[in-house]
Amino acid sequence: MRLYTCLTVLLLSTGGVGAENKCDTKKRELDKCLAKMAPFMPRVGLPYTPTDLANMCKAFKGGMVCVDRYTAACLTEAKQNDLQQTLQGARSFLAFLCDDPVFQKEYLSHGNCLRDVSDDWAKCQHHYKGMVWLQHRLTNITEAARDHNICCIREELLTCVYRYSVFRCRRHEALFVKKVTATLSYSDLQEEKCKNISRVTCGSSPLTLASSVCLCACLVQLLKALGFVGD
Repeated sequence: MRLYTCLTVLLLSTGGVGAENKCDTKKRELDKCLAKMAPFMPRVGLPYTPTDLANMCKAFKGGMVCVDRYTAACLTEAKQNDLQQTLQGARSFLAFLCDDPVFQKEYLSHGNCLRDVSDDWAKCQHHYKGMVWLQHRLTNITEAARDHNICCIREELLTCVYRYSVFRCRRHEALFVKKVTATLSYSDLQEEKCKNISRVTCGSSPLTLASSVCLCACLVQLLKALGFVGD
């Protein structure tokens, strides 16, 4: 998902976009700022070349400046905290990736795998975001049940990413992609809520349907590779 779209959705979810008339001008400034950054973001998946990574880092840093300027002026302290919790994992990981040359080298050493799983990674991530979005719109559900479901959805995301990755890459590369995905979806608050949640505790949940869909998709890819199924 592009930076502009992702951050706009997050701001909408916190009630920040267009919340007050006094912020209309700042909202337009935010839109323009993020729109300038958007062309530097990968269209799908994760960056996997030095050029793509450098461009993404430029967009990330510029985009965060835009967001921080807007949220400081137009969001309440509580909503700012909510947004920062949501962005925490991605922000910390990307800051580390963009500024640490040793980690950059390790990350780019998996470039071929990142390229090969790019489309599949985006599909898993899109499905995960959609399921989380639905959870937040359920009304007849307790907060504890919603938190449990979101933790299970995150487990399904990591499983989906790993299954696609291990099909296309070597196992240690698939584990690296899974680790990157886990870090990008991390927050201190979520980690605390999910510390006792695992694939086992989620096993009876209807959310395991996502894992089944992912497995079916992987099998289709395998059959295509073997020539049993046409494109």
